[in-house]
Amino acid sequence: MDRRSFLKTGALVGASLPMFTFSCSDTDFEPLPTYQYDGPLGPPRTFSHGVASGDPTTDAVIIWTRVTPSDLGPVQVFWEMATDQDFENRVAADWAQARQSADWTLKVDVMGLGPGQTYYYRFFAMGRQSIIGRTRTIPLETDEVALAVTSCSNMARGFFRAYRKIAERDDIFGVLHLGDYIYEYGGGTGATPERDPFPRYDIVSLNDYRTRYAQYRSDRDLQAVHQNHPFIAVWDDHETANNSWKDGADNHSEEQGSWADRKAAGLQAYFEWLPIREREPGRIWRQFQFGDLVDLLMLDTRLWGREQAPPFATPGEVAREERQLLGEDQEEWLLDNLTQSNAVWKVLGQQVMMAHFRLGLPPNEVFINGDQWDGYARVRERLLNHIETNSVEDVVVLTGDIHTSWANELTIEPVDPEIYNPETSAGARAVEFVTPAISSQGLESLPPTLVERLQSLNPHIRWVEATKNGYYRIQFTRDSCEAEFWHLDDVFDPRSEIQSARKFRVDRGESKIRDITEA
Repeated sequence: MDRRSFLKTGALVGASLPMFTFSCSDTDFEPLPTYQYDGPLGPPRTFSHGVASGDPTTDAVIIWTRVTPSDLGPVQVFWEMATDQDFENRVAADWAQARQSADWTLKVDVMGLGPGQTYYYRFFAMGRQSIIGRTRTIPLETDEVALAVTSCSNMARGFFRAYRKIAERDDIFGVLHLGDYIYEYGGGTGATPERDPFPRYDIVSLNDYRTRYAQYRSDRDLQAVHQNHPFIAVWDDHETANNSWKDGADNHSEEQGSWADRKAAGLQAYFEWLPIREREPGRIWRQFQFGDLVDLLMLDTRLWGREQAPPFATPGEVAREERQLLGEDQEEWLLDNLTQSNAVWKVLGQQVMMAHFRLGLPPNEVFINGDQWDGYARVRERLLNHIETNSVEDVVVLTGDIHTSWANELTIEPVDPEIYNPETSAGARAVEFVTPAISSQGLESLPPTLVERLQSLNPHIRWVEATKNGYYRIQFTRDSCEAEFWHLDDVFDPRSEIQSARKFRVDRGESKIRDITEA
């Protein structure tokens, strides 16, 4: 059965902090429990926020749901997992509790699974049944990995049609979400009044963030993509507040209370509502290995170690001042993993654009956006120098944040002909693909001639499209990686079609982006 058919079928079935763990090996000699309930029937919308899965490994995956309670007490929830959607071959089942302390969300880390397998899962509570979700574990060995790469879903700005289109795909392992899963702003954009944010003000407290997540997760398109694909996700700034760093945010004031309290509230709600495996407090940088093909390193360029960014338009000498973006521990972890990796492709999933983007020539240039790696030039320089010095090949950076589509070659100095040749790509140390936003606003007001002018001043930027919403699909094989950008016709149309806009290939052993778009 294809994914589109499964979505339709699954929709007919359903009317954490703490996180529970379960190992399939625990049931080798004991029969799995079955759901039995003889109490009063729960509300029809018991599972109104759907199901989700995430953080897959070769033998485990997180499954998630939320129960809409009828009172404030804990809710007994039964879950089960099978290799078929009729649940005739169950591999795991158990009871858990959804509690008020975790906003009645429930996460289960199901362990002891088989590598490279597809599994189906569902939940029961108060006599009600959730929709059926589908998930996968990472294979031990593989010659191909494909992912949909997304970010920046502002519910008030447009429809989540791109999520629906990803949900219908048969040709991806899962979804990489690179942040801005929700937006903290109050008020509406006027574009889609029925999707104006709730609460109506900028969210600050734990209850505010929980309420906003509940609104987003009521969206049927977002529910569909979670139902059908495992997520690997990181946060960016809007899960807390715009242009945040570890000690503050541009969109935070003393009148809104303590930043530490607000950040803690935003992160707690994120961990409650996302199917992410929890580690030490506040840490989301982690690793996923797809055999010896892809080593995926998910970074936190936002809250773990980031110091305050320089001004939006940043002179070169300011950008080159020493300031932390990753933090010393995360940076060391990243560099060590790049050096030690035996995978064909070393892939960084992260938030803000790494490529240089500036006006003028050094040393008198101005970087356009200091919130990006441009504002942390020494961190970027250390990374690219490490790649060169240690002969680390086939590095691909996957980026979100800026609501626009980019294909960039990464080099230590793109305007120095002794270092980088834009005609041959000699001197490029890695490549970067930046995903458009699911629904957030791009640069529609920017004249195309200005975009072209900026691109001419930054020759390592091989392509940019600044207005369309969508996502890209990236596929890794032993010979190449290919990124295909998909753009919606109209983000304000809930039934919009989507078109393949551009396709690029990077051959193994090179950091050269080739446009392979079919005419």
